[in-house]
Amino acid sequence: DLSNGLIISQLYRISVAQTSDNDIIAGLQDNGTKSMISGVWTDVLGADGMDCGIDYMAEVVQYGSKQNGDLYRTTNHWSSYTYISHTLPSGVWVTPFLIDPNRHNTIYFAPAYNLYKSRNRGDTWDRIGFFPGGDIWAIDVAPSNSEYIYAAKTDAIYKTENGGDTWSDITG
Repeated sequence: DLSNGLIISQLYRISVAQTSDNDIIAGLQDNGTKSMISGVWTDVLGADGMDCGIDYMAEVVQYGSKQNGDLYRTTNHWSSYTYISHTLPSGVWVTPFLIDPNRHNTIYFAPAYNLYKSRNRGDTWDRIGFFPGGDIWAIDVAPSNSEYIYAAKTDAIYKTENGGDTWSDITG
């Protein structure tokens, strides 16, 4: 056994704080979610760690998720946390999550065929998109304008230019 003593993990996602050079969060296959705060790694969520993020205005606000769309938020570096997706449907294995690049209190989450938006860090959610016939695998928001949102499935890409009021299929 050549790997004896090695600490090896498979990362699903990783996020780095923009306001501190010592804050990182990572979702790991079979090893939960880990957060590095001031140079020390800590286990913050169990199960399979999935998508994650750190608020770019305040590193104490972080998000971590487990398999199939269980999303959690902390506002105190994981001293405590809140399960914020309990009212939403289950998602895919790694359910896409995103912090709006222009409005740090706004987050997006895409369980199954749906795209949800929260303007208050996950306290309440509004469905802004429904894409039947396949799960959403990736989402993004234009850094130049938060009204431009993209959602991708295995076989299609959708775009809105009005924050989710109407969507266009831009595949191909």
